[in-house]
Amino acid sequence: MILFVLITITFQYRNFYQNKGNLDNVNLEKEINISAGGEWLKNNDFSSDEYWNFIEGEKGDCSAINSSTIGGTANIEILGEMKNITLISETPNKSSSPAWDIFTNKNFLLPKTREINDDGCYVSHFLDENIGGDQINNYPSIHFKKNISLTDDMSKYVITSVSLNVIVNASVDADVDTPNDDYSGPDPDQKAILGDSITFYVEITDLENSYTFRLAENKTTYLGQQRTGYPTILNITDSPLDNKDQQFLISALTSVFESDNHNFTIILGMDIYCEDNDTGGDQDTWNYLIIKSCDLIITYERKIEKFTSISLNQIGNKIIGTNIQIKAGSFNFKYKIDQSWPSDLSPFSEVRTLLNNNPYVETIKLSSANGSFQDAKAGGYDVKSLILKDVNISVSIEFYIANTFALNRTITISIDDVSLVISYVSIKPGIDMTPYIIGLTSGIIGLVTAFSLYQFHFKYPPFVRKIRKLKKKVGKAKKLKPIIVSAHNEIIKNNFQDQIKILNIELPQLKK
Repeated sequence: MILFVLITITFQYRNFYQNKGNLDNVNLEKEINISAGGEWLKNNDFSSDEYWNFIEGEKGDCSAINSSTIGGTANIEILGEMKNITLISETPNKSSSPAWDIFTNKNFLLPKTREINDDGCYVSHFLDENIGGDQINNYPSIHFKKNISLTDDMSKYVITSVSLNVIVNASVDADVDTPNDDYSGPDPDQKAILGDSITFYVEITDLENSYTFRLAENKTTYLGQQRTGYPTILNITDSPLDNKDQQFLISALTSVFESDNHNFTIILGMDIYCEDNDTGGDQDTWNYLIIKSCDLIITYERKIEKFTSISLNQIGNKIIGTNIQIKAGSFNFKYKIDQSWPSDLSPFSEVRTLLNNNPYVETIKLSSANGSFQDAKAGGYDVKSLILKDVNISVSIEFYIANTFALNRTITISIDDVSLVISYVSIKPGIDMTPYIIGLTSGIIGLVTAFSLYQFHFKYPPFVRKIRKLKKKVGKAKKLKPIIVSAHNEIIKNNFQDQIKILNIELPQLKK
């Protein structure tokens, strides 16, 4: 019977814990109270800038972005810009452009005459090998330099085009030799092979003159030609230099601005080559060599750096409570753009959504925006998994630039009707019966144990308990422990003696 009671209690106790979850759910569902549901954000229509703020990202270049809440919308302006700047447009002379100066070209000697006058950068040279020591002046060279400065920080711009136009003229005597000239000297086999030449060129360099890029040049071949059957060429009349290709010009200017964002040096150069082709003493007469004008115009656009970002933010209230269950969360907003996004230049730029700095997986490509307001997502984003308890719920709409590109205009992206709807329930837990069940079970087990001990052991006198114990041991064939038992007559005798002792009463003595 006792074994049956214990098994029954154990079975019922196990069933209680197996079904406790279901019982709790049944009880708890009866206790649910809806605590909140509705709009979590304030000033959704941007009637002012209250409750909202913009935070610039730490990467990229946020100086190319402007933000505001004007006209009932939040606006992000991508500040594109295009400029067309004339760096030089002049005749390099002392009167109208005094910044030009004359420099030697490394270890080359200077031409005999060199100056900056009203005609421009002026050179004349005469070589007479019959004059002692003049042999070393076969290769004179000269640089006319000017430093150019821009107010704009060119690290924030992309050069998109370069226009360079340099005009030169020259005059020489017929003693300047060319490959087609006759030779009238004493040695009929001695004649011009390469010929005498003048090279006009334009270079740019950083202010430290660390590295130089040649943008344009002309090297003469037949200047000085005078021979029967060939045209006489003793002059160059206002001719432009030949420029390098457009991409080279852009790359060269970009490179020098990497050294200094505002400044570089332009060089107008002349290299004279007098071929030694007369053993009797060659003569070469360069009447004048002039760089008459120089025009340098560049076009550049605002650089929008990759990783640039700015976010529109609001910090809302907390959902407080240990027994809170989030039932739903929906986030949405409307957006538009005032002109088409340059998808070919920046295809991966996008709008991102974050709750408590945790990004939502879906994003919006800026290339999908148009001139009319549209929902970020029909029905809104399901952001239930991003909603946290016991912290202020923050919302961010981030504009992210994924590619570096040049932008020649300002583009405005507008946001309106930002909404975060949250619903949650507060759960009042039912009474936890576990302590009571454990206590009741322990009490029953204790009672059963006490009853069993009394029923099978303590209700018998000590002598009987010893006899029962001895019987059990005999039944189990165990070694017996001796017990002292008095004989029957001794028991009667001892009992009689006890009675005598009891009746042995002292009687009063009688007087004699």
